[in-house]
Amino acid sequence: ERRPGTNFVPAHMGGDAPALKIAAVEGMHERDLTNVWIELSCTREYWAIRRLVDRYGAARLCYGSDWAMHHPLAVMISLVGAELDDSALAAILGGNLAALLAGRPAHSSPAGTRLP
Repeated sequence: ERRPGTNFVPAHMGGDAPALKIAAVEGMHERDLTNVWIELSCTREYWAIRRLVDRYGAARLCYGSDWAMHHPLAVMISLVGAELDDSALAAILGGNLAALLAGRPAHSSPAGTRLP
């Protein structure tokens, strides 16, 4: 809120425990922090990814592996387990980060919602 012109990308989906990760993302949504993008490294909870995509869309989620602490496939397994549609998966695996680095706003998800 104090730095609306600066983009933030909290690692590990904002926490290290499932409840903390979900609370962090939900708190960002409730506060309408549109300059926050979520990086998914160390997120093994496929159900948490799915829950957040269903609720907010995939527009601000970005793949991250936390290499060399974890193998890059660890998060990929969670993404597969979340059973996301192709457009959400493409956005998370690179489209969202490309938009962020290019200074473009996040696109809405197919359902018309967006992740804070």
